Formats: sequence, C-alpha cells, structure tokens
Amino acid sequence: MSEEKRQADGYDFARGDMKMSVTILLRNSKLASVPNAEACVGSLRGIEKIADASEGPLSSVELIAMAQQYQAARDELKAVFERLPEGEREEGRKVARQLRTEEQAQMRVEQAEYERGRTQAGLYAR
Repeated sequence: MSEEKRQADGYDFARGDMKMSVTILLRNSKLASVPNAEACVGSLRGIEKIADASEGPLSSVELIAMAQQYQAARDELKAVFERLPEGEREEGRKVARQLRTEEQAQMRVEQAEYERGRTQAGLYAR
C-alpha cells in the first residue's frame, strides 16, 4: 500500500504515536515488573527503536517490522502467562474479560457518536 493510500485510508501512524503507545502500554500494564517478561518488554522497546531509526512518515517496511515486534511481544507474553500458577492465570482471564467488556461498551458509544455526527452532517440518509 502506498504512503498516500495509507494516509487516505486513515492508516497514518506517526513515529511519536507508536513510541507513545509503547510507553503507555508498558506503564499501564506494569509489564516490566512481571517476572520473566524481559523478552516481551524488549520486543516492545524494539518498536521504539524502529520509530527512532528514521524521520518522516513510517514506511511500509517499518510498519511491518513494528507488527512483527508486537507479534513477538504477544508470543512472549503468552509464554509468560502459561507459566503462571492456574489461580493467577484465571484472575488474569477475569481482568481481561472485564477490560474487553469495558472497551466494547466504549466502542459502541464512540460509534454512536460518530454516526450521529455523520447524520447531522448530512452524510447518512435520515
């Protein structure tokens, strides 16, 4: 996908946005304090390194490399999770379900607001 097409389709991620995303994820998850999660943290930090490696819009190659870093972090985190005692894993599942429920509710609110705005702008038939 070309840079222009990506931007036109709304897939324009700035370098600073990607770095901030990693910073927020690490801060909110406290992942660095999870035993045996060093490799996962390192993979996420790799995204920051990719963002810092150049200037200007992220290239398709850089976006793919970042996606691979996210996948590596996900795989490493899954392995860390599987090594936890069953009670801790179940508690983690409960937290994840609650977060997912809250996120889905927020997405429904945002979608309704978006559609209301489009309707008010005359972009949807009434």
